Amino acid sequence: MAELVDNGVTAVVLGIGMQRQLSVMVETLDLLESRGMAVHVLETREAVRVHNELAASTRVGALPHSTC
Repeated sequence: MAELVDNGVTAVVLGIGMQRQLSVMVETLDLLESRGMAVHVLETREAVRVHNELAASTRVGALPHSTC
């Protein structure tokens, strides 16, 4: 996460797996939101779609999870 925060992204897309098996720590969400970032926590396929859509107009970072 630090790399995303340090490189000026304004939106972050987090993939939680194809079967939604992962979770994101509240502290992580709080950190990103406190830095003014829009945070999207989505099923991986949806996360990729949203990332690609946002990338056309926004400095966006993504951390997709692809194994479950």
